[in-house]
Amino acid sequence: MHWVWDTAWRAVEVWARALPYTVLGVLLANLALELGLFQRLHPLFTPLLRRIGFTSDAGIALLVAFGSPPTAVAMLAGLYQEGRISRRETLLTAIGTWFPQTVYESVVYLAPVAIPFLGSVGLAYTAFFLANGLLVSGVAFIAAAFLLRPGSADSAPIPVTNRERPLREVFGRCLKRTVYVLRRMVLLALPVSIAAMLLVNAGWFKEMLGSLDNVPLPPAALTAIPVCLANPVAAYAMLGDLLQQGVLNPQLTLLTLMLANFVTSLRYILAHRLPYYVGLFGGRLGLEITSVGALLRLGWTGVFIVLLFIW
Repeated sequence: MHWVWDTAWRAVEVWARALPYTVLGVLLANLALELGLFQRLHPLFTPLLRRIGFTSDAGIALLVAFGSPPTAVAMLAGLYQEGRISRRETLLTAIGTWFPQTVYESVVYLAPVAIPFLGSVGLAYTAFFLANGLLVSGVAFIAAAFLLRPGSADSAPIPVTNRERPLREVFGRCLKRTVYVLRRMVLLALPVSIAAMLLVNAGWFKEMLGSLDNVPLPPAALTAIPVCLANPVAAYAMLGDLLQQGVLNPQLTLLTLMLANFVTSLRYILAHRLPYYVGLFGGRLGLEITSVGALLRLGWTGVFIVLLFIW
């Protein structure tokens, strides 16, 4: 039983090193959201949106996605139902929100956790994650430039609702959101990290990974894929430990993360995006948005994986 305590203690040590940076990162990210810093990006993107052809309403939805992706998508669905934007523009705008949503997820959830646990590998993974979202939205923007008429994205400024709020309220909401995120993270991910490391040392994952025998990765790396399905933060902690021990090098660690991202993205799209978009936009349009977005998201991830294999 000595190895059980050693494994559990190593998991706690990994978390203890990364947690202070994670707390700081989540706190700063939520403060930026509460201060409306993402909404203030509007003047930078207005010329681009106008040139591409998005109308003012669609442009505002795209920019709101930097601060609140669910709000932006709900706004877009309302605009479509009211007939203020066409079906084609709705489809392209919805796909275009993938990059703002990627920025939001990276700032709030990915970077504050992946970088403390994985260091430069976590930074590279975050960059790949952002590049994927940028490429998905980039395809939508290029299509919009050919398929939409020139819009007037600068006719209505993006509202910054937090400007007149008292600082006490802003910091209060920031702390409340930070505590919520960290509580869920620690209460769920730390036990999963300990359990995953124990199961790996016990050889429990060997039978589960039989279908992945042809993947040219060490068994220790492949164990992170099912762990990532259970809890991505736990997978970052486990891979960080393997990286520190020298079991994996940075390239194999990054490749493992991308493979895990492909699997988790597929599950997320089917379990969350599909019912969410169908519920907001209706069966046909919701299915079209999900299908096009999934094809682009998974396709670019596949390209990254191939490049990492070649590299």
